[in-house]
Amino acid sequence: MKKDWKYIVFLSLIFGCYVWVQLGAKKQHSWYLSLDYTDKEPYGAVALYRLLPALFPGGVQVSGKTIYELKGSLKPGDNLFVLAKSFEPGKEDINTLLALAEKGHTIFLSAESFGEGLRDTLHVQTEYNFLSHGTFNESDSMSVTFTNAALQTDEKIYFKSINMQNYFFSKYAKDSASVFVISSNKDVLTLRIPYGKGTIFLNSTPAAFTNIYAIKHNQKFISLSLSPLPPTRLIWFENYQVGHRELSTPLRFILTNDPLSWAYYLTIFSILVFMIFEAKRKQRPIPVIPPLTNTSLEFTGTIGNLYFQRGDHKNIIEKRIYFFFDYVRTHYYLNGNEHDFIERLSKKTLKPQDQIQSLINKIQSCLQAKSISVNELSELNKKIEEFYSK
Repeated sequence: MKKDWKYIVFLSLIFGCYVWVQLGAKKQHSWYLSLDYTDKEPYGAVALYRLLPALFPGGVQVSGKTIYELKGSLKPGDNLFVLAKSFEPGKEDINTLLALAEKGHTIFLSAESFGEGLRDTLHVQTEYNFLSHGTFNESDSMSVTFTNAALQTDEKIYFKSINMQNYFFSKYAKDSASVFVISSNKDVLTLRIPYGKGTIFLNSTPAAFTNIYAIKHNQKFISLSLSPLPPTRLIWFENYQVGHRELSTPLRFILTNDPLSWAYYLTIFSILVFMIFEAKRKQRPIPVIPPLTNTSLEFTGTIGNLYFQRGDHKNIIEKRIYFFFDYVRTHYYLNGNEHDFIERLSKKTLKPQDQIQSLINKIQSCLQAKSISVNELSELNKKIEEFYSK
């Protein structure tokens, strides 16, 4: 652990610098049209969710299920509310929605575009105004007007053109549908369609219900748009915008907040880096130990030189002869005392008998001599080496 403090200090400094920068940084808003009732960003809908209980004393319920899935638990007179960028339900949802409208439910659908099945049934069509998408319109403002005389107000309700002029109803059945909200450009923004005992409201500007407008004087647009709905319970179907919401776990809370999510990812990255460095083996370098060398030959050579320098040739001859007979005994299993020693040794070594006889004679001569000269030592050594050679 003594070496780990460097990595720990380094990672701590990185984490501390990141936290310091995040705390001092100016919060960046997200301009994505989320329409989420829990989102506090400009185009979220948490402000609308907080305003609804005052408009609907019967209560407000947010459901992650589809209209088809929740039809069995609806009470008579419940209001159905959908806020989505695009409303494209399946066939079962459309049939259920129309059946509920026939029974007397009031349905308010706000989306920029609607699925083909619903468009064909209600004979409506939304159109995208390409000319309004330019940047020159982002700072422009436009007003909206309620066609119902009871809802008309002398105070103009203004919105940014970029949010209110993009989508409008270019087609609707004038014999059955009535215009409920119109823009200053004469674009139809909201339709009121009686259906059976109930009513279906279609709105093409879901951005008008978001926080950026709901927290200002434009709250009047929300209250006037929803005022025709009875004050009974309102069911907000968020499934068509955010899908089935996952369980609200601590990890989900962390990942949905930018500072916490970055801190989480940075922590995971730091742990991985630390584990990579810790994976290295912690041990001292193993010294390279060279293998032991065979010093027998060197020792023999040293001893031989010692005897040779002292001139003790007789002693050298005796040891040389001793090793010769030891070699014969261990390799050929012969003892020098046999009467047929020379003959048997010649057969086993495939050496000429004369050569072996000459070697044995020289050995006997050297053993009987009192002193040995250098020449005799060399001659005997030569004969022994010839015996060893193949």
